[in-house]
Amino acid sequence: MLKLIIWDLDDTLWRGTLADGDAVEPYEHRFELVRGFNERGVVSSICSKNEAAVAEAKLRDLDWWDAFVFPSIAFVPKPAAIAGIIADMQLRACDVLFVDDNPQNLEAVRFHLPEIQLLDITRADADATLEQLLAEQKGKSRLAAYRSLEARKRDAAAQPELSHEDFLRSCELKMAAPFCMENLDYVDRIAELMARSNQLNYTQSRRTPEALRAEIIEVTAHPSLAVFAWDRYGDYGLVGFVMLKVEPGFTYSLVHCVFSCRVMHMGLESAALDYIRKRSRDLYKPIGEIAMGEARARIVDAPVDWVEVQSYADPKVRERVAAQANAVQNPHADIRIMVGCQSGGIAHFSNLRDRIAFDSYPDVFLLRAFWDGSYEDLELPRYLVYGASIDYSDHYWRDLTAMMGQGGGVDRLRTPTEDLRPFLDEGRYEVCVRRFCEYVEAQGKQLLVLLAPEQLPAYSGADGLTHARITHFNGIWRRAFQIYPSVSTVDSDLAHGPGELNDLFHYTPAGVGTLGNLVDAWHEMVRPKEDGAESQLAA
Repeated sequence: MLKLIIWDLDDTLWRGTLADGDAVEPYEHRFELVRGFNERGVVSSICSKNEAAVAEAKLRDLDWWDAFVFPSIAFVPKPAAIAGIIADMQLRACDVLFVDDNPQNLEAVRFHLPEIQLLDITRADADATLEQLLAEQKGKSRLAAYRSLEARKRDAAAQPELSHEDFLRSCELKMAAPFCMENLDYVDRIAELMARSNQLNYTQSRRTPEALRAEIIEVTAHPSLAVFAWDRYGDYGLVGFVMLKVEPGFTYSLVHCVFSCRVMHMGLESAALDYIRKRSRDLYKPIGEIAMGEARARIVDAPVDWVEVQSYADPKVRERVAAQANAVQNPHADIRIMVGCQSGGIAHFSNLRDRIAFDSYPDVFLLRAFWDGSYEDLELPRYLVYGASIDYSDHYWRDLTAMMGQGGGVDRLRTPTEDLRPFLDEGRYEVCVRRFCEYVEAQGKQLLVLLAPEQLPAYSGADGLTHARITHFNGIWRRAFQIYPSVSTVDSDLAHGPGELNDLFHYTPAGVGTLGNLVDAWHEMVRPKEDGAESQLAA
């Protein structure tokens, strides 16, 4: 896997010897190759025996200087200089190509770094070889990230009195960690990270985007999070991915743990493991030790105090992450998916993805907003897709002080504080439904309600989830469809085929795809037509 090209200067990137006073002539086509490699994720450095100031001045005069990172320009042996570049960039020699015109330099580097790739630029086919290598690259530019790493290395070296940990604390290191289906927008980049990373692929796992997508969607079995990082030096982009497997008895094992070498020794692995514990505890049950296999010997599985986790629910954080990943992010979305942890998956499979915002815990819509009045603080777009089964449980009704949005959130209590059956089943739930529908009508919005399945094999009754309640609450929504023109309903038992539902709240990959298609069909039917008419989705 090619990650870095180290170029000689004299008679390699230009014709002539700068130190001899030659009026050097640039090989423009080779510099165009440097630009091309940068754009496709392979960065370039320099190893040249020259006066540093003179060579830098010439490179700046050619407007070439900013295309290179970690340059080594000095009258020192090239094997040591190249080894230093590779170490500073936290790479492996086997992922590096050294290009030079001097056979003695090439052989000396081969002797000291036997795994490195070499190219004699005097070969007749040298340029064709570089062009072929460029054609094989499919990554995204990493130049900015390596520039940030370069600046960090320079500042750390200038402050030898600081410990490594104290220097990290001075860096203002932050990370955002999209969780479970929130990662579907980044699945191609995650699969690329898995393919490119070797030394920090702690589980040595590889996945195609399709296989990874299916694993991420199975949230009840595979809690996962991606890691995006930045500090006062700049953005590092997508630098990590962690996935656990929920084993019998709610124990956990490590399925994927992969990080970019750009963030080596920053402690982000430890921060990610700590954070996925917290997020998994919210959705599943408290967890203790994670079965990590061989990765345990290489990762310090303990919290670190120099990484600040930024909430992915914060719109500014989402916008920053999307920009780093070149992913879809529309701050003016006119569709919102409000189906709990399945929201991101439905958005991902919709053809309207560039118009969709979706719920991300703790910024989630709850029907209780129409009981405690917090709906007045909501800023909901015109088109709303709501998974009704989320609010069929007692779970989110116990403490009516929590609010959605604007830094709010919900308390996730696991032991009942009161019997909520009279509160929900004897009229209050229906009051909230009516208020929600009246709000939709008054605000000129359209609402699609996904009803809970009534034909699953069993309903445990835990948290009030009895078959009687589910059919009763579904019936309330069906009546609302008859009364309110702006409300549409979808019956899960009719919309989904066998194997598309895991339980009341979670869908299989096929089921999530079905919902994405349903959202598209519904939106096509209810959106204003060119003549101003609107149509209604049939129940």
